[in-house]
Amino acid sequence: MNELNSSAANVLKSLTNPHLTHSEWGWGIDPLGLRITMNMMYDLYQKQLFLVENGLGARDTFNDAGEIEDDYRISYLREHIRAMRSLTVCQ
Repeated sequence: MNELNSSAANVLKSLTNPHLTHSEWGWGIDPLGLRITMNMMYDLYQKQLFLVENGLGARDTFNDAGEIEDDYRISYLREHIRAMRSLTVCQ
């Protein structure tokens, strides 16, 4: 495995996908991959799917008002929700 193109962000070391953006810890951000995986799971089991965990880890900092401005997290969730809304089973 090419060490210059690998990610230790997961339990198992794997190649980094150059077509994805990544979190500051190296986790790939892939809303389309979520949709594809959920479609595959539905096709296999023909059962309703419930996504129970999906979030973006980030080092948050407080602004002068004591708030966290996390537009990056809102965007992350928005794109994943948008991908789930376009699932084959929802059409």
